[in-house]
Amino acid sequence: MKFNINMWLRKDRIGADGRAPIYCKVNYKGQISMISTNVRVSPDEWSSKGYGRITSPGKYSELGNTILLETYTKIKSIYRTLEDLDKVVTSKIVLKVYKGERKIHYKLIEIVEEFVQDREDLGYANNTIRSLRNALRHLKNYLEKINNKNLLAEDLSKSFGDDFLKYLKTDQELGHNQAVRIVKQTQAALEFGFKRDYIETNPLKSFMGKIRNEVKPIDFVDDQDMERLKKAEFDDQRHERVRDMFYFQCRTGLSYCDLKAFQSESHVKISQFGPFIQQQRQKSSTYSVIPLLPEAITILEKYEYKLPVISNQKYNKYLKEVAAICDIKMSLTSHIGRKTFATWLFNNEVNAVSVMKALGHSDLKTTLKYYAEILPKKVIEDFRQAFGLM
Repeated sequence: MKFNINMWLRKDRIGADGRAPIYCKVNYKGQISMISTNVRVSPDEWSSKGYGRITSPGKYSELGNTILLETYTKIKSIYRTLEDLDKVVTSKIVLKVYKGERKIHYKLIEIVEEFVQDREDLGYANNTIRSLRNALRHLKNYLEKINNKNLLAEDLSKSFGDDFLKYLKTDQELGHNQAVRIVKQTQAALEFGFKRDYIETNPLKSFMGKIRNEVKPIDFVDDQDMERLKKAEFDDQRHERVRDMFYFQCRTGLSYCDLKAFQSESHVKISQFGPFIQQQRQKSSTYSVIPLLPEAITILEKYEYKLPVISNQKYNKYLKEVAAICDIKMSLTSHIGRKTFATWLFNNEVNAVSVMKALGHSDLKTTLKYYAEILPKKVIEDFRQAFGLM
């Protein structure tokens, strides 16, 4: 018999009152799981015949047997429901459903929400969590549009991924890559649900949307605008501090979150070659190794090695004001400082691997694809030098 339920008197746990607890033992294909019934009885009042029952007369025995029967009946009903619906069945799953720790049916939204929470609990980077929550928001909006907010994960059609993608690109006017990423995040959430036995299969496993290799120009501050920033004088101390933090980013490559986490006592190291920053990145947990150049040291000394970093929202807002004051046409953001640093290093003949290490990347492809803007002047100079045309 592949499924069996028995009540088991735990004689190894007899209390001072001479009574032992009765456990419900569920056996499915040899896998055994147990749960307490919260009923206790003395061994001489117990019979193991059938699924087990209390033999002594009296109201306590009647109540105990009623509890045992209800437990037996409910667990058996759960097992039959799981079998009828062709769900994954184990003795643990049956008892988890009985205890209310899991459901027989899971809504799509429930699985995605649990997936996002799981990633947050595991300490994923803030940017990743924001991206997942954004995907969840779009999914909720889509389900509301199709009037199916309570859509069960098991009821997803094979075309759901393509339909969701179309909605994101047409109704929401998202770019192809962003739309594909959102569907793939939903796909990953369902794979999470599948691995936890919430669903039989991942209905989005066959989704084949691909990220396009879109090469976008890299935004960076050129030498001329860097000079404007450096020489600018401000009436407002707030603008001066924001300028200094941005300039520090342009000469260290620190992202905003790493700039905010910067502590000179633990991150600035001294070597025979001079001071450098060694800091674990907030986003990826890899380490950056950044030699401190004179301009960066000057800023650190100006603020006595305690950088006045404000919130990212205010920082980006004031950066735009700084750009206007300095007559810089581009819209400055905290991330442009990091890309300016990389571009500056590449065009000053710093080895690509060293740039990767300074940025804290674990993959050189990321550095070259998203951070390496080689200026025409540099290309021409390299050719002239290589072919003796200098």
